[in-house]
Amino acid sequence: MLLFGCRTCGRNFSLRNQTPLYHMKISDNKFYAIVRCIGEGNGVRSTARICEVDKDTVLRVVRRVGEHVENIFSLLLRDLWPKEVQLDELWSFLVKKEKSLTEIDRLHTEFGDCWIWVAFDPETKVVLGYILGKRTKDNAIKLLQQVKRVLGEGCFPLFTSDELSCYKDALIEVFGVPEQPERKGTRGRLPKPRKVPGPRQKYAVVHKERKNNRIVKVERRIVLGDPKEIDQVIASSSYSKTINTSGVERVNGKLRAGQGRLTRKTLGFSKDKGIMQASVAVYLGYDHFCRDHLGLRERIDPEPDDSTKRWIRRTPMMAIGATKKRWSVKELILFRSP
Repeated sequence: MLLFGCRTCGRNFSLRNQTPLYHMKISDNKFYAIVRCIGEGNGVRSTARICEVDKDTVLRVVRRVGEHVENIFSLLLRDLWPKEVQLDELWSFLVKKEKSLTEIDRLHTEFGDCWIWVAFDPETKVVLGYILGKRTKDNAIKLLQQVKRVLGEGCFPLFTSDELSCYKDALIEVFGVPEQPERKGTRGRLPKPRKVPGPRQKYAVVHKERKNNRIVKVERRIVLGDPKEIDQVIASSSYSKTINTSGVERVNGKLRAGQGRLTRKTLGFSKDKGIMQASVAVYLGYDHFCRDHLGLRERIDPEPDDSTKRWIRRTPMMAIGATKKRWSVKELILFRSP
């Protein structure tokens, strides 16, 4: 390991300090190869065979890089102004499927179904927030609190989701305004304040009717907000032509295809929630910083005497202005976050 000396304090330091590489006893190139394999959808054991390391080394790398990527996201995802935010959940499980749990297994509250909650901006292809947990109102609130932290002050995007009932209550809890109910009668304490929908909140749901596992009818319903304002948001969007959740469903499909542990009918399913969350973070970091998206490319106007079409291919982090170029895996790992 290469050490440098400080002329002021006289101490030695490593360029690996404050990065996931610190105190790792494998080479930098092998570390980057592990991250690249996980980002491209390989499982832990297949990555260990490809990179010729022990599987415990791969798990250690995943934990470190996952935490590192989450710190980068919390630093760079700030003051965003998306026009719409799509919400959805991706089913997975830990250790066993819910139907296979025994009475003893149920004592471990994390075993069984584990849903990946995702909030997605379809225009910039950025995942604004994600959490892992059961399909409950508390987790819906946690997801929307993550979204609220990355939004600019005064930003009220159009939220769309499926018909999961807890989203409406969670949106009112996180983005609503307090209201003091009137007293019933002339005596006693005033009722406790309660949250009501804000004047600029917008929320719509998409209901899909299925028959023989095929979608036969799609209904769209506005739950919160003025229909005219929602129509204006849709009209100004470069992605949506109507109320939909197709963008976040596409992300869920990419997560399932790009993560070995999320593939259906696999032996590489997750046994630990921390590793599962870190693995999702590694994939999202690789996808947002190191992989350009065809739908985000920008056309460059050619010179008057040049008829060829030229394009700049961008990553999601380039689309929101957080980075100026596509990062390599090395640049992602060596980025020092406070």
